[in-house]
Amino acid sequence: MKKHLLFQNVLQYISLCLIFSALSFAQVFSSAPGGDAPPPLSTGKHFIHIATAGNSTANYTRIDNPNTNANPTAKLFIAHNYDASGSGVYNNHVTGLWYNSGASKWTIFNEDSVNVPIIQNSAYHILVADETQSTVFQHTARPSNIVSNWTVLSNSAIDGNPNARILVTQILIDTAGNVYNREIGVWYNGSKWAIFNQNQQAMINGASFNVLVLTEDNSILHTATSGNIQSSTTKIDHPSLNNNPNAIIYVTQNFGVAGGVFNTSKVSTYYFSGKWSIYNEDFVPMVNGSKYNVYFGSPFFVHKTLASNISGDLTWFDNPLVNRDTSARIFVLHNWNPFGTGTTTFDKKVGVYHNGSVWGIFTEDVSNIPENIFFNIAIAPKTDSAFVHRTTATNI
Repeated sequence: MKKHLLFQNVLQYISLCLIFSALSFAQVFSSAPGGDAPPPLSTGKHFIHIATAGNSTANYTRIDNPNTNANPTAKLFIAHNYDASGSGVYNNHVTGLWYNSGASKWTIFNEDSVNVPIIQNSAYHILVADETQSTVFQHTARPSNIVSNWTVLSNSAIDGNPNARILVTQILIDTAGNVYNREIGVWYNGSKWAIFNQNQQAMINGASFNVLVLTEDNSILHTATSGNIQSSTTKIDHPSLNNNPNAIIYVTQNFGVAGGVFNTSKVSTYYFSGKWSIYNEDFVPMVNGSKYNVYFGSPFFVHKTLASNISGDLTWFDNPLVNRDTSARIFVLHNWNPFGTGTTTFDKKVGVYHNGSVWGIFTEDVSNIPENIFFNIAIAPKTDSAFVHRTTATNI
């Protein structure tokens, strides 16, 4: 009888979790522009790069990753992390991306000039965007789209939407030559989003940017207030990030609509005492009222098996919340019709596994996983009571 009641309780708990997930999907996407949208698929590749003597030259450091090597069209996004290298390192320089064709590698460089060496042991969060599953594009400032210190973006995914969130990273792609720029942010001019120079100096013709459109479920708009500002930092409070030092997050300053405030400092991220923070690299006090788009990935999403993420009985998924977290609590369930239409059935028992870099789903009978199978994936917040149970002789 005890076993029967326990089984019933487990089933009720799983049912509640599934109902909650379904409600969450509906709440997030029911008001999406243009009608209901499908559940989010896992996007991109997320990892950390540390500048060392072996991978750095002058003002740049070479990224060595199979997703970016020999891939000049890759769309990368970066954010400096103060302590990911294990020894806190500041880098009070505006950074950008440049593809070194001679080495067939992407690089992170200091925008100041070639005379400012990249800081040794400085660490960077890196996202390689998946263009098949997210809206990502490149923008170059030209006289036709430059107004004073800003350059106007034009993309149907964000035009006319003052609540859109975008992530921006500077990149050297201008055919006229190397064009360096300054600390940037984004703002909405009433009909279009624009990228602007925080110090209000004129936008440079040829300055170029990677732009990623974020969603409600994988990002937040964080505002620095008297309640979360401490000196030059502002603490982020979000269940997916709290007590999660291994998360990989990205930040873009957001001026919003007219009436926002400027923060001319170079901003970066760091984790301390259970919370992630955004901080000014130059130690200048954080600006009260300044706003930031913070991207960290969705805690629940649908994973689709593809040839590119299958390895025999394993399928790997990529998520910045858990890639580096071997202690993550992950729940998986096969989803037969994530888009309202039946797909391929899959009658295998599955589990989850971390290979030291990313998490994956595997079949318990070691049978190969086919393509075009869908799984609901939920990541338990560190504040929840999710835990790992191990069977032993004393509890069986």
